[in-house]
Amino acid sequence: MGDSIRVLSVGVDFADRIGDTSEAVDSRLDVRATDSVPAALEAVAETDVDCLVSGHDPPEMDGIALLEAIRETHPSLPFVLCPDDGSEALASEAISAGVTEYVHANDEADRCESIARRVIAAVGCENRRTRPFVGRLEDFVEHSPDMIDVHDAEGTILDVNRRFCEALGQSREELVGRKIWEVDRSLDPDEIRATLAEMNVGDRRHVETRFERDDGSSFPAEVHVAKLRGADDDRFVVITRDITERKRRQRELIELENALEIVLEHVPVVFFAFDDEGVFTRSQGRALERVGLEPGEAVGESVFDLYADVPAILEHSERALAGEPVSTVVEVREATFESWYQPIFEGEAVTGVVGLSYDVTEREERREQLQRQNTRLDEFTSIVSHDLRNPLNVASGALELLRDGDSNEEVTGTDAPTDADRAISIASNAHDRMDRLITDLLSLAREGERVTEDEPVSLEAAARRCWQHVETSKATLDIETTQTVRADGGRLEQLLENLVSNAVEHGSTSPRSQTPEDAVEHGSTSHAEPDSSADAIDHGGDDVTVTIGDLEDGFYVADDGPGIDEDDRERVFEWGYTSSREGTGLGLSIVEEIVTAHGWTIELCEGVDGGARFEITGVEILER
Repeated sequence: MGDSIRVLSVGVDFADRIGDTSEAVDSRLDVRATDSVPAALEAVAETDVDCLVSGHDPPEMDGIALLEAIRETHPSLPFVLCPDDGSEALASEAISAGVTEYVHANDEADRCESIARRVIAAVGCENRRTRPFVGRLEDFVEHSPDMIDVHDAEGTILDVNRRFCEALGQSREELVGRKIWEVDRSLDPDEIRATLAEMNVGDRRHVETRFERDDGSSFPAEVHVAKLRGADDDRFVVITRDITERKRRQRELIELENALEIVLEHVPVVFFAFDDEGVFTRSQGRALERVGLEPGEAVGESVFDLYADVPAILEHSERALAGEPVSTVVEVREATFESWYQPIFEGEAVTGVVGLSYDVTEREERREQLQRQNTRLDEFTSIVSHDLRNPLNVASGALELLRDGDSNEEVTGTDAPTDADRAISIASNAHDRMDRLITDLLSLAREGERVTEDEPVSLEAAARRCWQHVETSKATLDIETTQTVRADGGRLEQLLENLVSNAVEHGSTSPRSQTPEDAVEHGSTSHAEPDSSADAIDHGGDDVTVTIGDLEDGFYVADDGPGIDEDDRERVFEWGYTSSREGTGLGLSIVEEIVTAHGWTIELCEGVDGGARFEITGVEILER
């Protein structure tokens, strides 16, 4: 070889600075430089090059590909790889491809001097082709954070690095010469020999296994095996990483995912994600059933197509895709959700959105119910403070006049002589009115509660029972239904009783104490005390016919009286509204509360015969 060491540099800033370095390292270095991979391959083929130095990113071909190309024609030519930004993975790949020396950019302060020394070591002065492979790896291997060992085709460990010794708690002397299946007890000697014999140069194997220490402890390991180039005998380099921490994180992730699955299965939420085009990549959660979807069904669909009928969702999705976190409550078809949208950023660009929606339908219903109850409380206060105070004042005044013996001019506004019976009657009527008000107020307080226990109820039987509790005079009940509905039986009877009373009792000419023997439709001689009967809107009469009949999804209560003025129809369900001086204005309010508590709807319209017709719909019909 002579006194000079001919070095070809490819894509490395080495030749220009070797002048100063050669004096400090070795004056025999003769370096030529090129940035062309084809020119380098031609120079190696046509001239006597002692060592090739390459970066990892020269033009036309990366450093590993150049190394493999050199090894095809010059398997023992010293090759020094000098990447600007190296990694353990790159180093492993270089070793498998047959690199002689690997110089990381940060290996030494003076990179040029470091390369020069590696070149001298690689060439081996006058004997570059006889330098053992194990010796070439010392610098890289010793400082690797991974466990590295070299073994032969028989599984005998030839060399190990410091990390290998630390992980197994043994010295290099104790490990060299042992078989690899003494470390990895999961290996079968015959099987591993057969596997190694089948491997070609450059082949790689990857497995996950467990390494055992002599004290019986073990740890999970990820193992990469590669067959080396350029060795006289078969050699295999093994890079092993202790993956205890990774396995721990994987277990935690699995536990977290399992917990998330439990939450999504049992809690009324929806977890969703869509990409920057608005296409769902994930859609899970029990609450999907609220909007008629199955978990995963929305994946691949566009949020803008799937929820085209919900403008609020479209707006929130657009805002999130524009980079704005969104927190909102939105009504989706027949449900209400509290939702959060979080944009996902990659740099400054939004690459997608993740979000969570919590089904708050029942919470919102309770809130609305609470608002209604607060409204009722305000109205209760008004009624108690005004409507109850008036008859109380009348009764007190009548009793005061009776006690003082004053004339009826002060009691009734006439010049008639004092009449104790008349004063008592006035006080009694005032107390009756207070009793009706209290009864209706208590009924309203009860009817405002949502129905939680229902049962099959015969509408015909309920109508007959309520008829017995109403002062019907000469009125007629015509039952044109045999259907059975699902309802709270007692509250359904209250509803029918109030509607029937509304039709007949206000116009009745028979005294309240009189038994209504003239009443048609199985009248009864036993009557309950009238509760909301005096609340009737003035539209019926003592000879009115009340009809209870079927609707497609409910029933109706109609009469053939003069009906209710169209101007009054919007107000009949308002608290305290009545056209009767004796009414409380609560009877039809109670009806509406019962209807709402069942989840039904009620509408007042004109009957076939011109009277009033109340239609109750949304009722579950069990039998017709």
